[in-house]
Amino acid sequence: MDRQKQEIFGDYKYPLAFINDSSESRTYVLSDCIKVEWTVVIVAYNLAGDTPSTVLNSLISIVKSGVESDITLGGNAYNTKIIRIDTDEGFAYPNCMALFTVVISYMSED
Repeated sequence: MDRQKQEIFGDYKYPLAFINDSSESRTYVLSDCIKVEWTVVIVAYNLAGDTPSTVLNSLISIVKSGVESDITLGGNAYNTKIIRIDTDEGFAYPNCMALFTVVISYMSED
C-alpha cells in the first residue's frame, strides 16, 4: 500500500463518513424570524475493490437514502436537500470517496 495513502486514510473500518461545516446564510423573513440555510459537506469513503464504480454507486445510494429518509431531521429543520454530489473519480484508489453538499433549512428567532 502507498505510504502517503496510508497516512491519509489510516487503518479505519469502512464504509466511513464525516461531516464538514461549510457555510450559513441568514434571510430575515419577519423582523424577529430568520430563515437559516446551513450548508454542510458529507464526506463518505469505502474500499473500492475490483469494481470501484459499483461500490461508489452503492455508497451514494446509501447516503442519499439516509439524508432523504427524514428531511426535517426529527422536526428540527423544515427541509434538507442534497444539492451536489462529487466523487474522487478513482484518485483515492484503493478507496473511493463521494462528497455530498447538503443544505439544511430551518427557521430561527432573532
